[in-house]
Amino acid sequence: MKFDIGADGTVTRIEFIRSEPHHLFDEQVVKAMAKWRFEKDKPRKGVKKTFIFSPSAP
Repeated sequence: MKFDIGADGTVTRIEFIRSEPHHLFDEQVVKAMAKWRFEKDKPRKGVKKTFIFSPSAP
């Protein structure tokens, strides 16, 4: 994942660098990241974050 943090602390410009299996969790990740908040007045561009999802046994 690559994204920007706005001056208001919200996440913007969410981009997938790689997603395997392709698009399986994309929608859920974007919805979760849209709720994230960072410290205000500290905007950043091109922040990278890796998520690894592992299936669990029922």
